Amino acid sequence: MARVVALLILVTGFAATVVAAQPRTADYPEFARALDSGSVDSVVFDESDGTVSDTWIGAWSTGLFQWRRGPIVADPVSKSQAMQSLRNRGVEISENSDQVPNNWAFRSSAWFGMALTLAWLGTFVAMLASRPRWGNRWAWFWMFTVGQVGVLLYLLIEPASLWKKSAVSPCVDAATVSGGESTPDTRVHGWRGLLYAVFLALGTAFFVGAVGWLRTNLSG
Repeated sequence: MARVVALLILVTGFAATVVAAQPRTADYPEFARALDSGSVDSVVFDESDGTVSDTWIGAWSTGLFQWRRGPIVADPVSKSQAMQSLRNRGVEISENSDQVPNNWAFRSSAWFGMALTLAWLGTFVAMLASRPRWGNRWAWFWMFTVGQVGVLLYLLIEPASLWKKSAVSPCVDAATVSGGESTPDTRVHGWRGLLYAVFLALGTAFFVGAVGWLRTNLSG
């Protein structure tokens, strides 16, 4: 049950991150109305080397799956002033240029972020404390960190497939004895796990780009 709950939380968090990476375009009056109504809970400023501007651009959220992007100041101010003004109104502020950051499980909106972070950390600790069947701990370490969504795969297939709880993995532990002899450890090991993690990260980036393209074209 805990496994299913953690998976649902993490899938929701990742889906929210994908939506945040492809926000809808909005103008400043729309942002101002949402801010005045108290609906804006977080703002992510675009990275910039500028000091003072009247066109600071950022993404802003009014809910877990409600992200927009556009101007977030009306008058020329420094970025630090703009950020402080929003903090004074209870808005969570960050600055980021990544579409899907590696630490997506630690960057969701405040009310949901704690549950998401605990689910990720709890799964990571469970992986380290167990003896996974599909890959060893190093393989899963890379899948969790470099692969970005390895935590979702872990919950789906370790220690057995979620849809086949009684199934036994074909990967045999080296300590398993059959007929008095040890069988080889056929699990995925560290370097191969790192390679899989790189491909998984690339696939994730492609998926996010495809979602953005579909949203843009379907809404247009």
